[in-house]
Amino acid sequence: NQGPSPHFYSSAMAALAEEPPVDTMELENSSDDEAQPEEGTRLKKGKAKAVVEVAQGIPNEPDFNEQLLRQYYDRLFPYDPMFRWLSYGNDPHSKTDNPAVDRDFFMKREWSFTLADDIYIRYLTFRDAAEMKAGMLKKMPHKIDIGAVYTCPAKDHKTVNASQFRTVERELVFDIDLTDYDEVRTCCTGAKICRKCWSYMTMAIDVLDSSLKEDFGFENILYIYSGRRGVHCWVSDPQARALSDPARSAVVDYLSVTTTGVSQDASDKMAMKKPDFSWPPHPSLARSYGILEPYFAQHIVPEEGQGIFADPEQWRPILATLPVQSIANKLETKWDRASDRTTASDKWAELCEEISSRRGQSGGGGLVKKQRLGESKELELWKLNLVFHHCYPKLDENVSKMQNHLLKSPFAVHPKTGRVCIPIDPASMDTFDPFEVPTICRLCEEINAYDSAAKQAGQDPKEVPDVDKTSLKHSLAFLEKQFLTPMYRGINKLQRDAADELAAQTVDF
Repeated sequence: NQGPSPHFYSSAMAALAEEPPVDTMELENSSDDEAQPEEGTRLKKGKAKAVVEVAQGIPNEPDFNEQLLRQYYDRLFPYDPMFRWLSYGNDPHSKTDNPAVDRDFFMKREWSFTLADDIYIRYLTFRDAAEMKAGMLKKMPHKIDIGAVYTCPAKDHKTVNASQFRTVERELVFDIDLTDYDEVRTCCTGAKICRKCWSYMTMAIDVLDSSLKEDFGFENILYIYSGRRGVHCWVSDPQARALSDPARSAVVDYLSVTTTGVSQDASDKMAMKKPDFSWPPHPSLARSYGILEPYFAQHIVPEEGQGIFADPEQWRPILATLPVQSIANKLETKWDRASDRTTASDKWAELCEEISSRRGQSGGGGLVKKQRLGESKELELWKLNLVFHHCYPKLDENVSKMQNHLLKSPFAVHPKTGRVCIPIDPASMDTFDPFEVPTICRLCEEINAYDSAAKQAGQDPKEVPDVDKTSLKHSLAFLEKQFLTPMYRGINKLQRDAADELAAQTVDF
């Protein structure tokens, strides 16, 4: 990958030469790449207008460097759509006296930047899209995080009484990362991902989306690729944004399921503890089970997936956890035969058939009938637990429980991959490929290719917006059509109702 041609960098290099030094504060300790840093404490040089902290070092990879980043911020970053989203119709330049419009709303939002040389800045504020662009081009953040909306501009947090500086609202957010699936994924571990384990994200979004919409009635939901190995979810409904910290914790608890997996007991025999949910499951869990069981059969069981029934070392410990020993013995004996040719999917089908057959075996006397019904219930619960243990969304609960928690901004660039954090269509999640998400290097190459072709055709490339020359235009079109437009229907109605109420009060007076 040779990157864009040198002429593309000319304006960037000129701007860099003119860039004034940024006043900074530096901390003694660095913070984890994914963690939320604490407030800075030691000034190194100059006067800082915001709290600045040390973050983990960022490599200068071919798909991520200052020149590429400057071009992206100057020519491609979607400032106006981001402002439309996070201002929620509160235009700072509005002349209206509509009580539903707070002209200072966007300025009360906290932004944080991670700069080059491990510098982290909190409590940044912007009045509008133009000010945001100017701030980003000046500071050139390698990472961008979004925080809560406060009672006053976040930059003024040091000048107001602490009791007067508090969070007012914040999107309900969720963070799902593949590292939290290391206990169950067999293909990769840690920061490594592949298309096999990306299916976990497909399952998670499918379940989370149905729960947020059907159980809570939320509508304005945006899923964002994190740029590396996960997905972020932003719920922007007014009711979601207004949730208190205890209410957010309650939502997270509702959406979380504690399962029990295969573990080592004192005698080194693989065993599974009993799950902490009951049968029949809650309706929301039953719905999730209906969503996840086909995924489990397609992506977790077979050799071409996680392959948990592909060889004896994996399926034998699972059979050992069955609550009905006779079924485990029967299947283990059959599968151990040299003549057995069943595939992993065949084995799962046979196991499911054995469990299903117990549902109809309820005849006999009182004690026998009760025992058989108990066994059938335990088997169904065991199967539910197995599917949930592998497939149910594994949320980073701490991200969701606090209004003031920072989360990476959509359309930011991941500094370790150079990939843009683009929206994901939940309806097309099964075809989403994280390895095809554009890097800023690729976007620059696309602009170069378009401009060259236009010039050869005798056309002026400046007549076409830069973003329309790139694959990023599809992400922005999705954001506008599927997220912003529906959201603004509700915002416009709210403002019309407020205006009508104000007009009615004026007439009454």
